[in-house]
Amino acid sequence: MTGSYKLLEKNNIHYFSITQFEKFPTIIHAFSTKRTGVSNLPFEALNLGYCNQDSRENVIANRNLFFTALSVENFKLISPVQQHSDSFCEIEENTPLDNITADGLFTLQKEFILSIQTADCFPIIIYEPSAEIIGIVHAGWKGVLNEIIIKTITAITDKYNVKPKNLMIGIGPGIQQCCYEIKEDVLELFEKQLPYAKKCIRYEYNKIKLDLLHLLLFQLWSLRVSHNTINYIKLCTHCNSRYFFSFRREGPTGRLMSIICKR
Repeated sequence: MTGSYKLLEKNNIHYFSITQFEKFPTIIHAFSTKRTGVSNLPFEALNLGYCNQDSRENVIANRNLFFTALSVENFKLISPVQQHSDSFCEIEENTPLDNITADGLFTLQKEFILSIQTADCFPIIIYEPSAEIIGIVHAGWKGVLNEIIIKTITAITDKYNVKPKNLMIGIGPGIQQCCYEIKEDVLELFEKQLPYAKKCIRYEYNKIKLDLLHLLLFQLWSLRVSHNTINYIKLCTHCNSRYFFSFRREGPTGRLMSIICKR
């Protein structure tokens, strides 16, 4: 398990990359930041999600900047409708790409950009080197509670007869325990559904703090994903206003985008 990552810049676009994924030349991945776009939210920002606080034209321009910096501007973008669910979808050659509703995606196809958008939730990228399967998962508290990462990985390993221990996992920036306060009703849900959640709860001055990152790690370990192939960027989206949008910090705000694709 490693926290080795880089902040990269190309064409004045800043994004994070996980070092262990960079050794695979056919794989392109990135976790965006909010810096140096054309949006005003309320300052210059790279908002990559359609929202009421920004124009469609700005988002299209920002996406063009981001994809061009990654040299994937001619690939097909898969941008699902996310519902904080446990649903996932395999993208095949003839899959209709409009109105996909899912919080997990995976594919064997080349030149398909698997993407999710976040503003505190955790983005997770997946790669299986021998079969060259890629995947991506959106995990907020509801997704973690309903084990979206377990269900998506199980679908991949069952269909393609690959082993979890061979999966490369990259967990991008999300809200960390230092800033993630929950209420008693959410605590009760976790204690009821996930017995191991008690190891990820901390009490501070009558506040309940939940560690979603470590819950995700417990779920990956339960599948026997190797510690050596799990990578994470332990940066808090709530703390780091320089780089990240945060719904908890700002209320309605822009969206970061995380992507993985194959050349």
